[in-house]
Amino acid sequence: MKLSQLTLFLFVILFAAGCATRSANTMTTTVFKDGTSETIHYTKDYVGGSWVIEGEIVVEVWLEHDKQVGPFYGLQQSMGWLGPSDLEANAGVSVYLVNFTDTPREVTDLKVVYGFNGVNIEAEEVVIELIPRSYTQVLPGTITIPNYRRQVGVISEFTLDGSDYSVPVSAIRLTAEGASSERVDFPWFKPPYYPFDPPLTQSNF
Repeated sequence: MKLSQLTLFLFVILFAAGCATRSANTMTTTVFKDGTSETIHYTKDYVGGSWVIEGEIVVEVWLEHDKQVGPFYGLQQSMGWLGPSDLEANAGVSVYLVNFTDTPREVTDLKVVYGFNGVNIEAEEVVIELIPRSYTQVLPGTITIPNYRRQVGVISEFTLDGSDYSVPVSAIRLTAEGASSERVDFPWFKPPYYPFDPPLTQSNF
């Protein structure tokens, strides 16, 4: 086969590969330290959170990495044939509002702000009722994030019981080895708040 024919053949194969997609939502890195290496496997999930009012209200932000690639993505990556689009991925955003108090609370105008340009996505729900001792999931939408980032900073803005709040949240990409322990490190997963007694109920919007 001539070189020109081989080149054309590879082009057709790679073009066809680009037409069929699959998910590439995990990431593996190798860290070298003190003469040893450690392989870290990252999941598709990022999570961060903060007290809104300490001991009363928590906001957690979860991002779900979503990157669609062709079946020959690994070959293209090893050959350095990936374009600028490889640097970006989508991320579905979930916001969890936790009410540790025994009284109902009200959230309005919830939005998540991301990036230097202040891109924001807003929840469709005009009023979000937080029932006592509950956690409420809200799905504002999707943002575009760097494909290989291990930490994503966002700002959760909303009005709680008539007062405006702007809460910075650093969402850390969870590792396969420590996904459970990384989330448990939040202060509301420690005494005196945890174990949850009475248990928290779930309310979805």
